[in-house]
Amino acid sequence: MGSDSLLLKTYSAAVTAVGLGLLLVALPAVRYDSLSSLLLFLVLAAASEWTYISYKRSMFSLTFSIILPTFILFGPATAALVNVVGHLIGNGLLRRRPVNRVLFNAGQYAICSLLAGYLYNMVAGPVMLRALTPGTFAALVLYVVVYLLTNHLLVQTFLVIESRGFLSLSDIFKGSLEALRWDGFNYALGLPLGFLLAVLYRTGELLGLGMVVMIFFVITVTFRLAVHLSTANRDLTVLYEMSRLLSSALDLDRLFDLVVSAIQKVAGYDVALLLLWDERDRVLVPARVEHPEPELFEGRRVKAGEGVIGKVAETKQPLVVRDTATGPSLDCHLLAEFRSRSVMVVPLVAENRLTGCAVVGSYRPNVYDDHDLRLLTILGGQVAVAMENAILYRRTEELVITDPMTGLYNYRYLYPKLNEEIKLARASGNRVSLIYLDIDNFKAYNDQLGHQAGDRILREFAAIIRENIRDTDTPVRYGGDEFVVLLSGTGPEEARAVAQRIKDQVADHLFLDDGVRLTVSAGIATFPDHASSGDELIHRADKAMYMGKRDGNDQVYASTYLVEGDDDAREGGTAPRG
Repeated sequence: MGSDSLLLKTYSAAVTAVGLGLLLVALPAVRYDSLSSLLLFLVLAAASEWTYISYKRSMFSLTFSIILPTFILFGPATAALVNVVGHLIGNGLLRRRPVNRVLFNAGQYAICSLLAGYLYNMVAGPVMLRALTPGTFAALVLYVVVYLLTNHLLVQTFLVIESRGFLSLSDIFKGSLEALRWDGFNYALGLPLGFLLAVLYRTGELLGLGMVVMIFFVITVTFRLAVHLSTANRDLTVLYEMSRLLSSALDLDRLFDLVVSAIQKVAGYDVALLLLWDERDRVLVPARVEHPEPELFEGRRVKAGEGVIGKVAETKQPLVVRDTATGPSLDCHLLAEFRSRSVMVVPLVAENRLTGCAVVGSYRPNVYDDHDLRLLTILGGQVAVAMENAILYRRTEELVITDPMTGLYNYRYLYPKLNEEIKLARASGNRVSLIYLDIDNFKAYNDQLGHQAGDRILREFAAIIRENIRDTDTPVRYGGDEFVVLLSGTGPEEARAVAQRIKDQVADHLFLDDGVRLTVSAGIATFPDHASSGDELIHRADKAMYMGKRDGNDQVYASTYLVEGDDDAREGGTAPRG
């Protein structure tokens, strides 16, 4: 960021120096013959700069409506002086904006006023408007267009340099178009209003001039109130809608969709991150990533107290950083990947319990303020309660479909999952295989060693199953010492290889850490080779497993012999292995 900051300072200083230097050169041409009139337009320009309205990333101002009649009445040098001094007073002294920004804008206003006036003089000669003819109107339009484009070019160049390394070309283009639309609106309004002021002043209708100016500022104040009311109404509507939707959102993925949508409406973001709090390990874990490169956040963790995010989680106090280039060090590896200029970090707290954090970022500086932070904090409280409810609901669902002994799925989960896989396989022409596993002579071990030892054996066996299957496969404790593995997109030979791996690892494993060795028998069936439905697939894999039991334990049988429909026949069956 060092070279970018130097480039920005150099550009800003160059525009300031050129603009104010040109103004000094033009000062002899300023008309002081009517000092009271000059002071009047200075006051109006300062008031316009002081009362401008910010809306999202754009602004509405009547300043050009004052600068244009100053140009018409007194020429480009006086218009430039009024523009610069009005800005220094309205934005600098009254609004107390950053000095570097105020000076930069003063410089670029001087350049815009003088360049547009110079081109006007080249085309139409010195300003001597008595009436609005087609020629004078065309010359005024030229003045407005040159002023507008020069202003837009200088400001957008500043913003591009300021956001260098963060904004893509697409972001720059969209932001430039949005700013140009608002600028065009301001200047299109300023042309007729400015000409009207000039005509009223020149004809001596000072009362009419005063009334028009008063109307201008009433419009500005009214528009300001309308913007504030519109913003407040939007915020309240979003909060109300989110409260209503979040109260019934029990699915975490759906909940995260609602949250990021609400954040976009309330504050807007270029990148966003939702993190869940893991109380056991006391870390924040990314749960939803809105970023061009989400893989950068995979496997990342933030400890309590670590960097800005960790400190927000620890203190439960929200934070806004208006500009990461000039603000305090963020000291956080996650925020380093954000590459944002504006950042907000808000804890998600329900009844003083931390459930996570929301982090939003913008590629542009000074986008977020205390108002945005308050809104996001209010939203965060609603989100925290909804997240607690959704997490509790998910845990309840998991308890229903999970075997508490081994942590594998149970039979309640198996049947709908199996039917779903078969439906997909039937549509796509793929296969689905099922392995039916049974620990040989488990009852004898359970009776001899006790039920606690038997439970431990089941847990160790479940761990072996997990180690030998894919993440996309489904391990199930079917009941007692019987287990099932559902293999999507897998034929009988691949299923046999998986079963053989499990069998071999069981044979090599010392259970209970004291030399207890076990064996396991397995049966395999595949859809559509051996069965046409889920129930039939389980039945045939079960029969194949018992085929191995009958011929001797520790077997892996495939169900090809069952295709003929004779459950008791052994002819044509696949020979046992192992």
